[in-house]
Amino acid sequence: MRVKKPIRGIVLMLLLLLTVPAAAEVDYQIARTLNLDEIPLATEAAPDGKYIYVLTQGGKLMIYDAAGKLDDTLDVGAHIDGIQTGAKPDILFLTSRSKKTLDIVNLSFIHKIPTAGSPFKGKADAPVELVIFSDFQ
Repeated sequence: MRVKKPIRGIVLMLLLLLTVPAAAEVDYQIARTLNLDEIPLATEAAPDGKYIYVLTQGGKLMIYDAAGKLDDTLDVGAHIDGIQTGAKPDILFLTSRSKKTLDIVNLSFIHKIPTAGSPFKGKADAPVELVIFSDFQ
């Protein structure tokens, strides 16, 4: 038996009306809780995910690594009340509503390279070390 086109359209419309929309369900799990010494005002994550920046009410910028370990704390001033990350992980925008300012901050992350036991030239207690990686294989 052949079904005429108008009847097929009505059947299709009825099937669409009778379908029940699926409700989405969201589940969550707290991965980590950071205990802070001061009240947080704002948080931002670096675009590459390596750092979490927390601006506190006392004007401190706390920098955590991705594992949640406090890496450093910078005093940015109590007037700073907002932060935002730039396109690169070492750029931060600090805003102050009371002073009507925007500070563009370039962060320089200094990483210590353990050199104890490595071969060296010159004095062992020199105030400056030049580390050269030349034995790549």
